[in-house]
Amino acid sequence: MNNLSKLWNLGIEIYDACGIPTSNAQKVWLFPYKRDRHNQEITRLWAFFDAVMEDRLSDDILQDVITIQSIGWTKITEGLFLLKPKKYLPLNKVVLPLLAEKGIQTKFRSLDEIKKINAAAKESFNLPFYQLSYEAWLYADRGKKKHRFWRVGTTSGRNKQSVLEEMYENNVVSIGWNDLGDLYKLPTLNKSALQKELIQTYDQDKRTSSRKAGEILNFATDLNRNDYVVAMEGHTVKAIARALDDRYHYDASLVFAHVKPVEWLAKDINDIQISEGLQTTFVELTAKDSINKLQELLNISETKKKELDNMVDKGSLNQILFGPPGTGKTYNSIDKAVHIATGESGNHAENKLIFDQLRIEGQIEFVTFHQGYSYEDFMVGIKPNTDTEQLTFKPHKGIFYRLVERAKANYVAYKNNKQEVKSFDIVFEDLIAPLEKGQTIDIPMEGGNAFTITDVDNGTIRFKKPNGSDRHTLSVDTLKAIVEGKRQFHSGLGAYYKPLVQRVQELQQPVSANTPLKNFVIIIDEINRANISKVFGELITLLEDDKRMGAENALALALPNGEPDFSIPPNVYIIGTMNTADKSIALVDIALRRRFEFEGYYPDYETLANFNAAHSNVLQRVNEAIYTRKKTADFLIGHGYFMKTEPLETILLKKVIPLLMEYFSGRTEEVQSILKAAGINAEYNTQRYIWIINATMFDETHN
Repeated sequence: MNNLSKLWNLGIEIYDACGIPTSNAQKVWLFPYKRDRHNQEITRLWAFFDAVMEDRLSDDILQDVITIQSIGWTKITEGLFLLKPKKYLPLNKVVLPLLAEKGIQTKFRSLDEIKKINAAAKESFNLPFYQLSYEAWLYADRGKKKHRFWRVGTTSGRNKQSVLEEMYENNVVSIGWNDLGDLYKLPTLNKSALQKELIQTYDQDKRTSSRKAGEILNFATDLNRNDYVVAMEGHTVKAIARALDDRYHYDASLVFAHVKPVEWLAKDINDIQISEGLQTTFVELTAKDSINKLQELLNISETKKKELDNMVDKGSLNQILFGPPGTGKTYNSIDKAVHIATGESGNHAENKLIFDQLRIEGQIEFVTFHQGYSYEDFMVGIKPNTDTEQLTFKPHKGIFYRLVERAKANYVAYKNNKQEVKSFDIVFEDLIAPLEKGQTIDIPMEGGNAFTITDVDNGTIRFKKPNGSDRHTLSVDTLKAIVEGKRQFHSGLGAYYKPLVQRVQELQQPVSANTPLKNFVIIIDEINRANISKVFGELITLLEDDKRMGAENALALALPNGEPDFSIPPNVYIIGTMNTADKSIALVDIALRRRFEFEGYYPDYETLANFNAAHSNVLQRVNEAIYTRKKTADFLIGHGYFMKTEPLETILLKKVIPLLMEYFSGRTEEVQSILKAAGINAEYNTQRYIWIINATMFDETHN
């Protein structure tokens, strides 16, 4: 590849690439040898090719070419993939085991069965087929190899400086011997060439240079993807990583310049000692005792890593589904939310049932933005108290604030290996339940006395002291802050807060023996209809991946309600939907655009054609006419409007024409022209101010 780069004067050096998994070219031919052709095989194959490229492949065409010698069902799906990698998945021995893991039926002998498998794979993995094919290859590759354990030293030989933090920061493992330069620039990369360079550069003797050359070569060529790397300082295991791929590169800016990319599985270990491989740069660990210790540690860290990966593998933490109306943005947001929260994928009906249950349990929230939606609704503020005759205000915690608090409690308990306890709000509600029945609540104090809670209203706890005085009150918010460790209270009322805090903590029984990590999701429908900058406020900064709790640049900000350290954990996901007919992406606040990933949703004529071919034909022609006039896809009409059992005439009159009238500011001649382009004869009756479709012509054109 470097030679090609030089030949084409690209001016870059290429050391490695993952490439494309390949087979013997003769084994993937989609045609027989000339001597075996007797029935227009090449012509039939070109007809098959044209049908695929023009999206008119039928089962008859497929069943015909499958009879040609040298063509089988697996080969034909691989051919479909090469021609249309976004539409077809190669159903071969690499991909099928991964599909089977998800419970997808993998037998096929027709185009319809191929399409069903493709649809199931798309729904289960939510990945482009070309990426899924690569992931399947990695999955198969992981199953073939026995992954090795390698020891890497973490201190510089000259000054005993630790380079472990540098490795963490760059997500690499690295070794020294920087003066050797880029190993790929050596005339030959083998042990004898490295030994020669070590003798010349470092003035080493033959024995030492031979040993070190072997270690350096192991690092550059033998450390393979999914091998484990044990970062050690002397006898002590400091961390364990997994190699992400085989690529080696040279980075002269680092203390240890020879590097390979990794993901860190466990850090700050310090309690495992291994004597094997002392005073080496890089060496394979093979002693059974060493491997057993590391396997035991990995069994613990891998379980946690899988749960942490549940967060990472669900896509962007902040994403917006955008597109014209009727393209399935809200519909798909529900499926995405369930996949993020559970790690599972089902059909939409199944997902909707899970979605409803998770909303009840507080793991998913759904809100629709509108012009009057405010920061106070979303985060924190004050709201009028409608329970009192006089105008008073009470603190309000918005839907996003409450979701973050639940997610944070789960994340902190998980990270600290603690049991998650019942939330303050649930416990306090149970504690004061007797007040609803007209009863009072006695709270024992030190010294044998007790005070009595008589009422809780508007965040205020009214009580009687042991001497009968009721002049003072306690605050629910202050009590919660003390319970959660956010505040201390040492004033005279501390004597009353302290026993009440103890009572709440006694009631906060762990919800489970081990706290599993959960992902929490909020769907914001019509996110662009509110004043986004005002609604999100200071959250704009905290939404970024690297500003979340536990991240490298984690931030906590003070809120208007006085909370000093509000932060967002990494298990909070935001899914927004945005109707581009209301506002183009270009008009969305720049700060918000930088913090969200955008996924476009547009009319799906193929899905609609499977439901009703006539509907699909009409919609496509209508949208072509819209695009010709608007010069943008923001104002197209989605397939969702047409996937109804209603007559097409009804859909046009009740859904499509009103939308067109809105798009073209009530100009009836424009709307009439667009409908005419779709073969629909429609007129606007200026006497009755209604649209009339010529039913006879309509029936002739579309039935």
